[in-house]
Amino acid sequence: MRISKLQEVWQEFLGSKSNFEEKIYYIGRRQFSSNLKLNISLSEDTLFDRISNKAADAYVNRLKVFLHGNHVVDNELRPILHLTGWTGSGKTTTLKYISDQVTSENLTQIAWIGFNNEDSSLKPINVWVELSSQLEQAFPIEENDGPANEVTKFWKWCLSKPIFRPKFPEFSDILDQFRHEITALSDSDWVWPGSSTREQAMDVVLQARNTYFGRASAIDRTFYKLALLLYNWEIQNDGKKHVLLVDDIDHLNLNTQREIINAAMKVAEFLNIRLIIAFRPMTWETTQGHSMQETEEHLSPYPLAIIAKYLKFLADSNQTEQDKEELINLANFLQQGNNVLSDFISGSSGLNVRAGIRTFSNFLISPVISEYSLTDLSSKNIAPSKIGQAFFISSGETIAEGPFVNNFENLYEVEGILGGGSPLLKTRILDCLVRIHKGSLPMSNLIDFLCFFGYPRNEILIALKRLFVRKRALIWSNQVWETEDPITTVSIGAAPMGCSYYQGLFGNYGFIEAIKKENRAITVPVGQVIEFSKSLIDTDMNEIQIFIDNASKREYLSFYAPSFPCLTYKYWTNFYGHAHARIKSSSASSVSLDPNWEDDMKSRVAGLLST
Repeated sequence: MRISKLQEVWQEFLGSKSNFEEKIYYIGRRQFSSNLKLNISLSEDTLFDRISNKAADAYVNRLKVFLHGNHVVDNELRPILHLTGWTGSGKTTTLKYISDQVTSENLTQIAWIGFNNEDSSLKPINVWVELSSQLEQAFPIEENDGPANEVTKFWKWCLSKPIFRPKFPEFSDILDQFRHEITALSDSDWVWPGSSTREQAMDVVLQARNTYFGRASAIDRTFYKLALLLYNWEIQNDGKKHVLLVDDIDHLNLNTQREIINAAMKVAEFLNIRLIIAFRPMTWETTQGHSMQETEEHLSPYPLAIIAKYLKFLADSNQTEQDKEELINLANFLQQGNNVLSDFISGSSGLNVRAGIRTFSNFLISPVISEYSLTDLSSKNIAPSKIGQAFFISSGETIAEGPFVNNFENLYEVEGILGGGSPLLKTRILDCLVRIHKGSLPMSNLIDFLCFFGYPRNEILIALKRLFVRKRALIWSNQVWETEDPITTVSIGAAPMGCSYYQGLFGNYGFIEAIKKENRAITVPVGQVIEFSKSLIDTDMNEIQIFIDNASKREYLSFYAPSFPCLTYKYWTNFYGHAHARIKSSSASSVSLDPNWEDDMKSRVAGLLST
């Protein structure tokens, strides 16, 4: 099968997603080993552990038990579950799979509330209106013969439920004010005294209803509808459990995300129903209501394993025997790792399954490899430089065109800075978060650390903003911030994709080669890539001297040990092997790569620290 044909079949399959959602969870995950709060940190000897099928089953079962209403922690029933996981890691697919299983038993009704607003225009002030609208669609209320029946039966029921009336005091005041009329209207045998009539009493109460709705806030109107929903559930008495799932909030403004979470929790508490809210770590940190909440860390599958599973599904879907064999070979090839393509996919996606699938799809549409076969790819008959061209440049002519702009982050460029900014700034941010601080630290501390290297504050803020781009978010924060905002309370954390960029793409020869290409038709000479790498080391040494001048040698040694003397030492560990292989496979016999770079870096740093 040619790669160009796979692209057609692949896109058709992604559109159908047949049977995928039922099988995604039994693949395992790739986890950054850490016992820290964010569970995303890396150390130099990080192990990527595969979680067994048994663990995946246990994860799914825990969520199913919660939805069935039996989730007890420390002998206390906790009805709210926070499902935390990174953007694109499969939280939505997990919840869909589990909710399909639960609702198939016809004992549970699930309201799926989504905020998949791509332009992120939803503001905190509009959250209650949107939430109320979606709740009405998810939990429809049967018509009760209009407002007249509502104020006689439903309002009479509200009078007997004082426990939730503090949630909307204005409506409670109306109930108390017209208690006599409501009670009378609900009693068909009531004898109306004097000249009063049922019609007159109904007019008074309906006028009060209209007045209330005319001035009620969005929150008050929502709780009114929730109370009406509780009334319907009680009179229907069908024995079903009700569950609220809130999803698709990761891409919204952080203030909006927190407002949605708070609102959803209040709704669930009022309705006394189970609630699962799916969001990424650092979206919301709270010290209140812990007796009501539990947190489950999402068991994220490994993107390469998901792609391989897709390919095996394709092999089972009416392919020829030869195509089937090639698809299975390609799937196995990706899962084995230790090849350029799998390194690129894992290095640019972290735990983001969505990103892994997207970048693999981009790779398939590249004209650079369109005429090759899957056998050529899985048997390593395609030059690594061509795979790099196809993966990073894809359908564009240069690195600044096509899918690269949307799906990959250029680690060596800071846009918006005259002259491009320091080529090490973005990676130094990741190094500080991932290696030095093992996950996260206050933003003010991060900026202070970077300023020691001589980076201007505005350049740092621009670099941080670039690393926040949603489709390839390498870092996250716990709250919204702008350049002019006070930043003492903001924490910055490394996202799994940021960890994978730092581990896999910083110093990766194919990544550097793709960034240096002027157009797809030109092969970047090995010598140019080596010279660029040498210039990075020189930049690093200059910045180390600035750090020592601004802080101290002791301060520098508190961040960089003899076994890791400088940032570009990490670059070298990724670069040397690939560059050496590239020289051997090319015709650049006059180009040499000095194997003593490592010792040279150590001695140069030692020299700076000894003077």
